[in-house]
Amino acid sequence: MKANRCNCLTHRTTSNLLVDIMLNPKSYNNDYLKAIVEPALYTGLKKNPEKFATIKTCCNTNDLCEIFDAGVMGQGVRTRRPIMKGTLLGCYVGVLRSQKEAVANHDWRYDYAYGLKTYYIDASAKTCMMAIVNHSSSNDNVNVEYEVHRDPVSGLTECHIAFYAKYDLMRTEELYIDYGEDYWKFAKKMGYKEYELNQKGQPIIKGEQIIWDEDTTTEEDSMEEYNWDDIDEDYCHSREKYWKVSMPDPKQRKITDFFQRGT
Repeated sequence: MKANRCNCLTHRTTSNLLVDIMLNPKSYNNDYLKAIVEPALYTGLKKNPEKFATIKTCCNTNDLCEIFDAGVMGQGVRTRRPIMKGTLLGCYVGVLRSQKEAVANHDWRYDYAYGLKTYYIDASAKTCMMAIVNHSSSNDNVNVEYEVHRDPVSGLTECHIAFYAKYDLMRTEELYIDYGEDYWKFAKKMGYKEYELNQKGQPIIKGEQIIWDEDTTTEEDSMEEYNWDDIDEDYCHSREKYWKVSMPDPKQRKITDFFQRGT
């Protein structure tokens, strides 16, 4: 399979501009930066410019995560092993596009705001795991950072959207990210409704009641299926907190874990 590196050749000048802004923000006029840089990144550059001054290397997501069958949610991404808080899980990579571009059969659901206001990352080809992470505003366990990364395969230096573990994560814990208000405002225009997940990982449409088939499995049965002795205590949440976060069955069929950097 082709490497899942960011295909930014069409907008190489734009990509290089953002990298230079992140590495040398003080070289640019403040009004200019405010006009073209995404608000979240602009705020970060003003408050702590040193945070963006280091060029980092992308991790191999395949070492940490895998795609699995998430039931009614379709596909999801979960951890392959216990992961410490602050660990880089992967990058949201795809094709860098301008908002002015006309893209045939474009799937907006996989767009992610780039560091510059009029550009976005199109990950609709789903060549990176982070494009498949599901939404939850109450159980989100991933932080997102704009960072300058050097691709270990191509050697290119680019701004990447990096996903980090928000907490210590247990083995087979599903990753969730809060898609944010802007996403759901646009989704509403496209006929989609915002949802939240209940404790069983089932989506509940906000403002609506959904009745699901009764699950006869008790909490005790489900917890018995999971071998708690298998988990390193250094990484453990309390059982109570663990149960509140929707967790996939460790025995559940894995779809694929072939997403990895390299040729």
